[in-house]
Amino acid sequence: MKKHVMTCFILLIITMFSVCHAEGAEEYALPGQGVRTLWDNPRTTNDGTPFIIRPGERVTIVDIQGCGVIRKLWMSMNYVGKALYPRARERNSQVWIECFWDGADQPAISAPIGDFFGHIMGRDLPFENYFFSDPSGRSLQTYIPMPFRKEARIDVINNFDLPISMFHEVRCTMDEDLPEDAGYLHAYYNQMITDEPGQVYTVLPLVEGRGRYLGTHLGIRVKAENGLEWHHGGFSFSVDSDQPNMLTATLDDYCGSSWDYDRVYNHQDSGLLFSEYFPEGGGEHAIYCYHRRDPLYFQESCSVTYRACHGAPVTEFVEWYSTDESRLKAIACDQSLDDIRMFIAEGGGKSSDFVEFFTNDDLYSVAYYYLDRP
Repeated sequence: MKKHVMTCFILLIITMFSVCHAEGAEEYALPGQGVRTLWDNPRTTNDGTPFIIRPGERVTIVDIQGCGVIRKLWMSMNYVGKALYPRARERNSQVWIECFWDGADQPAISAPIGDFFGHIMGRDLPFENYFFSDPSGRSLQTYIPMPFRKEARIDVINNFDLPISMFHEVRCTMDEDLPEDAGYLHAYYNQMITDEPGQVYTVLPLVEGRGRYLGTHLGIRVKAENGLEWHHGGFSFSVDSDQPNMLTATLDDYCGSSWDYDRVYNHQDSGLLFSEYFPEGGGEHAIYCYHRRDPLYFQESCSVTYRACHGAPVTEFVEWYSTDESRLKAIACDQSLDDIRMFIAEGGGKSSDFVEFFTNDDLYSVAYYYLDRP
């Protein structure tokens, strides 16, 4: 028995050492033959001055030739000193980033600069997760690897009504021997502003090819008519299928928080960046969830949808919607308010009885994925 325990202990130590060695190996690994580091910023490409991008202009701020991987991308706009920019949220939503790989005509990444970098719905907030961070709530930073084989081009488009000054820094490893199955990073942005409840929202339209779905940023704006639990929606994945075949739990469980749905947290692969309730009702909430350690692969195709869904104990549901029955126009529910009233009158309505219903939340999202083509 003692010998068995000692053997298990030794195996455990070896396993732990192997994991730590593997995780730390990249930190001190020496470069392969010919591999080099390249930094691209205004000091090297724009005479040391920021790019000034006027309303309606598109400016190429990065154009790197060769084969490599973008390891870090950092940007900052309109900040001089410590003062916060008074219209940062509008600017973050109206200035867009587009990335092109290997001379492609269409951008692989196209999104508002705020949403892409984790400032969901344009909100500047300090945060940090595995892929994105902002130490002080005023910068844009990502460490998502972005491989390219011939060229990497990054454009900034100013749809804001004022000029912006853009600082940036790109850090690459160049002349790497990229494996054949190294995918190109893509990011798809969508939004839906609606009064109609129950709509199926497209997070990612059908993408064909071989790839990996990396994760989602999702912003939710709840209307004032809907004052109950906002987190009951879920994602539907159609992976190598024309029908949904992978369904998530509700948002709180999908991200790992388990019912504690409005406690703000920033973890490596999931988080609730903000959860704000408005005095007049409704509110704004933003989540992220990455499939970094639990890869979501597809061989042929992938698409993703979401439906805004709320829920509450039946007694709370009746109390909220009977106070102002015009609120019922903002939901789609299998049961009518009269049906639920009758259910309660007949002895139902215990705290364990629950009703879920679709709503008309406004939605904003970025879907990240790797694909076998630029």
